[in-house]
Amino acid sequence: MSVERTTVRRIAKLARWPVPESRLEAHGRRADGIFQWVEMLGEVNVEGVPGHDIGGAQKLKWRETK
Repeated sequence: MSVERTTVRRIAKLARWPVPESRLEAHGRRADGIFQWVEMLGEVNVEGVPGHDIGGAQKLKWRETK
């Protein structure tokens, strides 16, 4: 996967992140490295590893408003 300058420009616009034209290629290489790493994580054998509960199912405690 190769992240093109137009893709980096689009991501930067959506993120409201000012990226100068001179840095688009460098940011594209970094994003490409991140995407490759994420693909490698998909190959990890996680069979038998229990899921991690972050606590999203917990009920929130409300405090009394004063």
